Amino acid sequence: MKRYGFAALVLAACASSTPAPARRAASLPPEDQLLLFAPSGAYVLVDVDMARLRNAQVVQKLVAALPANARPELKSAFGFDLYDDVDRQLYWFRKTQGTTDYVMVSRGRFDRTRVATARGGTPASYRGAPFFQARDSAGAFVADDVFALGTVVGVQTSVDVAQSAAPALGPDEPAVRLRASAGATDRTAVRLAALIPRDVERMPRLVSLLVRLDLGGGALDISFTGEHENPAAAIEGEKQLRQLVSDARPYLAALGMGSYLDGVVVAAQGNRVLATVHLSDKQCDQLATFVAQYLPELMKNAGSFSPQDGRP
Repeated sequence: MKRYGFAALVLAACASSTPAPARRAASLPPEDQLLLFAPSGAYVLVDVDMARLRNAQVVQKLVAALPANARPELKSAFGFDLYDDVDRQLYWFRKTQGTTDYVMVSRGRFDRTRVATARGGTPASYRGAPFFQARDSAGAFVADDVFALGTVVGVQTSVDVAQSAAPALGPDEPAVRLRASAGATDRTAVRLAALIPRDVERMPRLVSLLVRLDLGGGALDISFTGEHENPAAAIEGEKQLRQLVSDARPYLAALGMGSYLDGVVVAAQGNRVLATVHLSDKQCDQLATFVAQYLPELMKNAGSFSPQDGRP
């Protein structure tokens, strides 16, 4: 799964027998429905509107530049096409007893026979649900149109939540409140909300990170909000970001992209550092053209998928 994280981003009312979270999802906004399959205590949430990405010209250009075997290999590995079959995703991460579990929850159109084949054939059973396990990863349908793929414990947890055997992520939990603070519009394609544990490598005194990517309307906009422990740490964070932008300018200028940094704004406000990036459609197209030149080689260097190496 890790091997295809980048590709996955480029490509990111039910019956009474359906678990309660799936039934409740119908009453929620589309961007919130998959939260019902995330467990209490999750500290990183990434939600991806794959349908919006699929309709974006910059993404279409990048996907078209992928090696001919990239999407078929992904489809064979996952049992579905991330680009065509999936409309929305939620990635969640949770630390328990020193171990980080994660799950990619995908809503879309799935051929269960194809998924079973990709996951190794005949599934086991967990709480009565077909459970596909391959080494240290697993997959399971947590609703008719929702498939969970991730660590073994992570997917078991999503099944537990779907069957109300474990608490779902509550609306008042820090990660959910942080995610909500980013807001969303009809242009929002990706949101990341992360609480930064003290025992992981991070920028000095960074408490949380919020990222939102908006597409369409003639532009691409990315906003970053980093919360620090105190204003002094925020000012230091602002200085570091400004230095990064300054250091990057000559390299981008050499590629004819120096103007891309003209739309970068960085500012400290209290405990927070705010940064925004604005690119026009023309700049996005130029950037996609540039990246497309190197994408096949990047994918090649990432290594081809082999079923003998284990499934994502």
